[in-house]
Amino acid sequence: MKERAETRKNIEKGIEIRKRESNDRAKHMGLIVDDKKTVAKTSRQLFLSSTIEGAEKVKQALRKAAKIVHNEFEKQNRDLQEKINKCRKAEKNLGGRAINARKDATKVNKAAGHIKETKKARQLAVQAEHAAVNDANYIDREKALQKRERKISEKRREQQKMRLMAAKLKW
Repeated sequence: MKERAETRKNIEKGIEIRKRESNDRAKHMGLIVDDKKTVAKTSRQLFLSSTIEGAEKVKQALRKAAKIVHNEFEKQNRDLQEKINKCRKAEKNLGGRAINARKDATKVNKAAGHIKETKKARQLAVQAEHAAVNDANYIDREKALQKRERKISEKRREQQKMRLMAAKLKW
């Protein structure tokens, strides 16, 4: 089945939406990491010198808080992974579109070579070839932009994971 052509505006809009969604998710994950760091910092600042029973309840509550924060982070991490997968799918789609545009350029070039008598038709076929090549180049640039944005999201995600793991409770 042939895929329908897409407007440049829609391609750019899709990339921008995926970028915004990934950035929003990564920002939210950063706030969650800050929550975990707050819980961890609090655990290090406590005296826990009242009663054994009271101190244990404080520790249990903070452990639960840390666990809830960790679970929320994992939920957001899965959501970000889905968004990153959408970016990969979009990259693949754009790559296919660029390949098809280059194939179209080759076919039009070949057709232009077979047009012998009608000079204007040959010129228009060459013009069509150039349009297809320009379109392929445009799509390649957009694919590179999508890939760069995806890699930024992946890097931010990994950094957030490292920060989360570094925020340990200590008594």
